[in-house]
Formats: sequence, C-alpha cells, structure tokens
Amino acid sequence: MILLFSGMQSSLSMVYDREMGSMRVLLTSPMPRWYLLSCKLSPACWSRCCRSMCSCSSPGSMGSSRAAGYLAVLPALILAGLMLGAFGLLLSSVIRHWRISPG
Repeated sequence: MILLFSGMQSSLSMVYDREMGSMRVLLTSPMPRWYLLSCKLSPACWSRCCRSMCSCSSPGSMGSSRAAGYLAVLPALILAGLMLGAFGLLLSSVIRHWRISPG
C-alpha cells in the first residue's frame, strides 16, 4: 500500500510540473525523454522502498527481527516500486488537466 500511494503521489508531481511549465523546459533539453523519465522514476522508487522497509522493520524491532527476510523482500519491493511508478507516469502522461469539476 505504501508503494501504491507513494507512486501515485509522485506521478501527480509530474502532472503539476507539466501544468506549471517546468516540464516543457526539461523537454527542450538535449537529454532523451527516456532518460528524463528514468531520472524522475528512480529516486522516487528508492524513497518508496526505504519507506516500505522502515514500516516492515518496525514490528521487527520488538524482538523478531530477521535480516535475511528483509533482504529477500528488497528485490520484490524495488520491482513493485518501479512498476507502480511507471504506471503512475503512464497515467500522468495521459491526463491532460487536473481539475475537480463540481458535481
């Protein structure tokens, strides 16, 4: 759940960047678009994985800590974080306007 909500929150920042015009400035740079998206996706993924590991390790601090289990879960967290972040970026590239219509 932490990965899902953090992924959607980071993709909303891309929608905000696009509506404020800072995304247009980035797209005029000589960098390829896949590089810009991967640079936006990777720090958010690492942040989400750190948050997930912290929330998973907090019950372990009460006595039943197994470091091997946490290390075994880390690749799955990274893959899920990248997948959910990429899905959020896909959705944010499709969304044109961020308006809440009344009613």
